Amino acid sequence: MSFSKSQYDQPAFYSEYKQLDRSQVGLQAAGEWPSFQSMLPSLQGKKCLDIGCGCGWHCLYAISQGAASVLGIDHSQNMLQVAREKSRCLPLADQDRVQYLQLPMEQLTEWLNKLLDCSNRAGISAFLLNTPSTPHKAFRPGARMTKYESFTGQQD
Repeated sequence: MSFSKSQYDQPAFYSEYKQLDRSQVGLQAAGEWPSFQSMLPSLQGKKCLDIGCGCGWHCLYAISQGAASVLGIDHSQNMLQVAREKSRCLPLADQDRVQYLQLPMEQLTEWLNKLLDCSNRAGISAFLLNTPSTPHKAFRPGARMTKYESFTGQQD
């Protein structure tokens, strides 16, 4: 598939972004992580989705918390390359439980198809609020979507 380029695939932007602490260190360097982590349900045995997975830090966290499987979706080829590299550090038995998919957010709903128990999507509420068929409508009954606004610290 051919997609428009993500800003994270623009050399100048990506060069600066990969220097950020959160890009190098991970969740511990993200100021919003303690608040967001406290909002998450138990991930044990869940099928999880990380929308806008970036470097894959939340995917790795979900696997470490016993998620049955994790699908990380991002528009950026650069970010997915980093996420895949990080996932290779997982124990071999866990590596098959995390998958990554390059997909623009506008094409997301066709992939959800009522398969998921838990979803992470930090920072894309503008997309969700402006999309007529919002992704959460595709979840199974009883599924939970955790949203966190990294700039405001507000929980939905």
